[in-house]
Amino acid sequence: MLLANLSNPRLGLQSIGILSLYDNNLSSYVIMAYESGYPEYGNILRFLKLNSDGNLRIYSSSKGSGTCTVRWTNVNNQCQVFGYCGHMGICSYNDTSPVCGCPSENFDPVDPNDSNKGCKLKREIRDCPGSVAMLQMDHTKFLTYPPENLNDVYFVGIFLSEVNK
Repeated sequence: MLLANLSNPRLGLQSIGILSLYDNNLSSYVIMAYESGYPEYGNILRFLKLNSDGNLRIYSSSKGSGTCTVRWTNVNNQCQVFGYCGHMGICSYNDTSPVCGCPSENFDPVDPNDSNKGCKLKREIRDCPGSVAMLQMDHTKFLTYPPENLNDVYFVGIFLSEVNK
């Protein structure tokens, strides 16, 4: 299947918890994912939600229970969700959950009350000697599209305009 040839792609969640891709150029739907409770029937309600953390999840709930359970997550490692920690943020894990932080002491959180909003430089690059700064970031994976190649070399420039003061 070549996804580039799709004319009007749309996702659909079947009542039994199967997430499918539909398009006029496909002879039938394509199963993209199914929730872990499939094929439970009966009093189970299911819904698909793109959460504020950028991750797509399938939930299920027994009718009348008032509780929802995550049954499928598109990206299991939350640190792999592009932009989860905002601009220039670094994602890592504590014992139980992802934590966002800044790459070094030269950065401050954009919002100290919400680490997911990213980081900003403490001072302008133009104030650095030669207007250049280097930062070694061990054990760091840059999320790119398409998936990064270990042989790639990335040169990243940070340009700050007068508007960002």
